[in-house]
Amino acid sequence: MRYFILFVRLFLFATLLSGCAIASSIIDSYKKVGVTESDRIGLLEEHVKEFHQGIYWNKPEYALKYTAPEGRQVVLNKIKAKKNSERIVSSEVSGVEFTNEAYDADVEVSVKFYKIPRYIVEERTEKERWHFSTPFGWKFISSKIYSPPDE
Repeated sequence: MRYFILFVRLFLFATLLSGCAIASSIIDSYKKVGVTESDRIGLLEEHVKEFHQGIYWNKPEYALKYTAPEGRQVVLNKIKAKKNSERIVSSEVSGVEFTNEAYDADVEVSVKFYKIPRYIVEERTEKERWHFSTPFGWKFISSKIYSPPDE
């Protein structure tokens, strides 16, 4: 009888723990859908970072996962044009402004790079436009360099 009670307690404890794991997974999935404004705000930095990793490694397939259809050609042209003439050292989000209940965002990105064959690191600021859609998440729309390097 004693072992039976111990078995029941262990079974109930294990069931409780697995229920917590399931609830945690459900909550995490809910946040990644971006239903609330704070969830959308939280997801932006992750998507911008992964987008810029694709640009950094000259991997259009990675960057295009985070690109809206209207921005695809911009990204492809950017990667193609810079492939043999410029290398990015680092990129970092330096500012974000959300509009339209955090469905749109203007993101300032500080990009450190060097031109080949000079190898002198320079810095520029790019302003990017991002849009959030519930089934797809944050997507890059366009960018503009507004503090170009001195040539």
